[in-house]
Amino acid sequence: MANALHDSSRSGPLRSTVRVVGVFALVLAACSSEAPEAAPTVSGYATESGALAAYCTATVIGKGVKDVETDYLPRVIRCENGSAPLEALKAQAVAARSYLYYKLNSAGQIADGQSDQVYTCTAQPSAIHYQAVNETAGIVLRYSNTQIAAFYVAGAVPSAASCVAKAGDNDYSNTEKYVTYNQGKSGSGITQTTLGWVNTGNYANRGCKSQNGASCLAKAGWGYADILKFYYGSDIQFVTATGTCIGGACACTAGATESQACGQCGQKSRTCGANCQWGAWSGCGGEGVCAPGANESTSCGQCGQKTRTCTAQCGWGGWSDCGGQGGCAQGAVETESCGNCGQRSRTCSASCTYGGWSECAGGSGCTFGEVDQKPCGECGVQYRMCGSDCAYGPYGECVSIDPVDAPACDTSVPGVCSEGRLKCLGASVTCVGLTSASNELCNGLDDDCDGLVDDDATALPFPLPNLAATFLVPTAPETVAMGGSSTVTVSIRNDGALDWQHGTLTLMAEGELPGTSSPLYHESWLDAFTVATNPALVPAGGVSDVTFEVGASGAEGPRALRLRLTHTTGLIRCPDAELELWMDAVAAPVGVESDDADVVSPGDDAGGAGSDSDGLDAQDGAGDATDGASDGASDSADAQDGGDGVDGTTGGQDGSTGTVVMPRPDKSAGGCQHGHGADLPIAAVALISLLVGLRLRRRET
Repeated sequence: MANALHDSSRSGPLRSTVRVVGVFALVLAACSSEAPEAAPTVSGYATESGALAAYCTATVIGKGVKDVETDYLPRVIRCENGSAPLEALKAQAVAARSYLYYKLNSAGQIADGQSDQVYTCTAQPSAIHYQAVNETAGIVLRYSNTQIAAFYVAGAVPSAASCVAKAGDNDYSNTEKYVTYNQGKSGSGITQTTLGWVNTGNYANRGCKSQNGASCLAKAGWGYADILKFYYGSDIQFVTATGTCIGGACACTAGATESQACGQCGQKSRTCGANCQWGAWSGCGGEGVCAPGANESTSCGQCGQKTRTCTAQCGWGGWSDCGGQGGCAQGAVETESCGNCGQRSRTCSASCTYGGWSECAGGSGCTFGEVDQKPCGECGVQYRMCGSDCAYGPYGECVSIDPVDAPACDTSVPGVCSEGRLKCLGASVTCVGLTSASNELCNGLDDDCDGLVDDDATALPFPLPNLAATFLVPTAPETVAMGGSSTVTVSIRNDGALDWQHGTLTLMAEGELPGTSSPLYHESWLDAFTVATNPALVPAGGVSDVTFEVGASGAEGPRALRLRLTHTTGLIRCPDAELELWMDAVAAPVGVESDDADVVSPGDDAGGAGSDSDGLDAQDGAGDATDGASDGASDSADAQDGGDGVDGTTGGQDGSTGTVVMPRPDKSAGGCQHGHGADLPIAAVALISLLVGLRLRRRET
């Protein structure tokens, strides 16, 4: 560039970068497309005026003084954009000359490289580069009496016919952002490039040319002047500098020879005359057989084509594979079976495609592979198939066919096994269950299909059912005095997922026969069948202790307390939601109020220690209470075997374990009074010794 440099040793699109150094960098690199800043004070940047004298020589940093028209500019346009069409090279020559004049005006010298313009590269200028300089000799771009800095960059490779780059075009050098499109624009309406100071008063910045875009325009037939206006504005001025080097400059060194490609890989040459001008071109010699890139094709195969391409050395490359072939060879005939062992044919046409099939000729009977069927049984089918001889074979076995969208049916098996679907089994319609019996779970279903829901269900499913409970070990007396009461405490664990709110769990009791009340009913119960409810909230996994009274009336003997659980939302069946407790109903001793009786639980052994309750001593019973009862008062020795109770009370047991109901002592007199026990008949003592019995039997479920 100006800041867009090209390595002429490469072919194809320009590969440019942007770089500004030295004093010039202080001006350009600080500029942007944002709000204008104050004009820099670099000498000569804003305005250059005066007579336009040609620069015939220029000092190139590191290279010395060079002739501008015959050496510097031909080399610069060769290195910067050497492979461009002639009109694009002429536009490049004017832009490079303008940028050189601007640099010589402001700095007196110019750098060789990407910081300014590339003078040195591996490629040497050829005739077209000298031609571009000669045909624009001395022409520079100016605006409003100011020498412009004719910026140029590689830019993107335009894909549109307008030669204006658009999004997605190949911007390999990332310089398209500096390019300005100023066609038809003038004055302050033009777009300035951000490579320079952006300010409408800065006449030296009139935009930036795209080298790839200039090549595009030249190929479209544009002249160099229109190309330059396309980027720098319609009012850019073309001014020819004057000087001895303009118009009569040497185009070459006398006696020098140059050659140029021509025709189909041929060469032509010319020689520089004594007048330092090139002579005429010789004829084109050494050409190849074809033009590079040219294609030729020929027929092959079944109406196919093969192609070959001329190489860069103007010789034909190898043939491609045969492509686009048809499906058959011309005149080929194809036949196939049809109908009932008949045949038909078709012929390949001149376009290597088959024509239509002929009519099917010959054949009778069935078609090979055809299947025939007939029903069998209630829901079965028998099949037979047509063979290669166009005759049916024998029917096969009866195959069961299930009904489409088989309806639901009842298997007559209880529980979860009841639901079924109609199936065809052995050619007969049968109701087949969808679910098989399994171990009973505590889930409200009859899993084992025995007609009972949750019977003997000890396992809990996952997730847990809402309602499930287990009776834990109860606390209960062994006997109940007739007409009296005893206290029972049962513990119930909440095994379900639902919390039991206060009063929602009900403890029910009933007799041996359904609908009868419990033989241990007590008037404190809520009704004849409702014992009590849970006294507090029981969360899932928690335990509720329910305490209640039991009573006894009628005849003596063992009685069962059958308990079960219900909830306000339903019956609780499992995993252990039923409890059966057995107690002996016994008569209270004569003169004893059973409601005031104390419950005493002696040891398991007949010889065990007695317990002390409310000041009464129950001594060890070493003798046989039964013997004492049978002998009556006359056998004082046997009566003594039961032991003498303290304070006149007589007690004792035989070898059995049980609960004994004892009279409550009169505490108001400051101790036990003999009036309640000292005069007790010996027969009563014997009766008390017969009060044996607790039988606690719990039905495990």
